[in-house]
Amino acid sequence: MRSFPAKGVNTVIIRTAEADTTTVVLDSVADAIEISGQPSGGAKGYHPSDPNWKETPAGEWGLDFVAEAYGPLLVISSKSEIRYIHHLYTLQEVKVRVPAGVEVLRQKRALTGDGGPDLSKPEP
Repeated sequence: MRSFPAKGVNTVIIRTAEADTTTVVLDSVADAIEISGQPSGGAKGYHPSDPNWKETPAGEWGLDFVAEAYGPLLVISSKSEIRYIHHLYTLQEVKVRVPAGVEVLRQKRALTGDGGPDLSKPEP
C-alpha cells in the first residue's frame, strides 16, 4: 500500500495493467490518497539453461506504486509490472481510497518487458 498527499488534488489518474477493474472508495474524512494491490504472476513455462535459476515470486518482484503531481492532477502508476515472453507480473485487486470530491480516471497500461512507471503528463 502507498499513500500520497491529497491536498490540492481534484483528479487522480490510475495507470496499471488492470486499471479498468480498480475499486474506488470515496472517504469524506480522508486527507490522503491510498492505493493498494495484490502482487500476481511469475515466469511459468520459462526454462533457462542455468540449473540454479529459480522463479522470482510476485511478492518479491518489486511491484509498487509511484506518483507525480501536475498541479491539481495526480498520476499514480504501477512500477515493475511486465509482460515479456514467459514473464508476467502484475498488480491485481487494485483499490484506491480518495477524499470525497476527487475524480478517479482509469488508464489501462499495455505491458512490455520494461517495468518502468508511466508518470507522463496527460495531454489536454
